Amino acid sequence: MGNWYRLPKSEGIFLVAIIIYAVIFFLPWSYDVMILNITLQAWGAYGLHILAPVIAIYLIMRSKETKVTADTKQSLDT
Repeated sequence: MGNWYRLPKSEGIFLVAIIIYAVIFFLPWSYDVMILNITLQAWGAYGLHILAPVIAIYLIMRSKETKVTADTKQSLDT
């Protein structure tokens, strides 16, 4: 049984990075660390809340740029 959906390399790395980020910031030791009277877990959640969509949008825009460029070159050659 093969893969039914091919995941681009950059999106796979992004997915693994999100999982690693969550594991690091949401481990029990992060509950006690306080920065500006806010736990490290809350800072990590806020950072993920901001960074994940921004990086995902960038990856989507970059992949669409590549597809449009390839389609334009192909249509110019014919």
